[in-house]
Amino acid sequence: MRTVEYRQRIDVPLELVWTTVADFGSLLRWLPGNEDGTLTLNGEGIGMTRDLNLPTVGEVQHRLDALDPERNLLTYTLTRGRPLGMAAYSVTLSLASDHEQCNLHWQGEFDPQGGADADTMAKNLAGAYQNMSEGLESLLGNWRDQS
Repeated sequence: MRTVEYRQRIDVPLELVWTTVADFGSLLRWLPGNEDGTLTLNGEGIGMTRDLNLPTVGEVQHRLDALDPERNLLTYTLTRGRPLGMAAYSVTLSLASDHEQCNLHWQGEFDPQGGADADTMAKNLAGAYQNMSEGLESLLGNWRDQS
């Protein structure tokens, strides 16, 4: 498997970011460009799945593999679909507090579908992590106004 890492600090406290990402059904709120997508949750807790139909990647399913509030870490795996040409995919998002900011660390592993360019896929995946990080900051960035 190929590994892609992406780190970004956003101007939002860890607690707000964690509350949002720990809600496995919240993705469409902070995934830019997919406002017209659909999301359906199946099950509860570890092992639950979310079925997505997204304008950017089509139909995919993710399974929640880890949700650790003590370590501010979640992991999910692609169980259906081939977004960005991936045959297999798993990602871990871990959060760390930096005063009133949050450091996001995305670590994804993927296998390219036959013939797909792994370097291009890695670049696109890093871009997706950046997009999601910025989406979280955009969604939650007015937290000071609400406190």
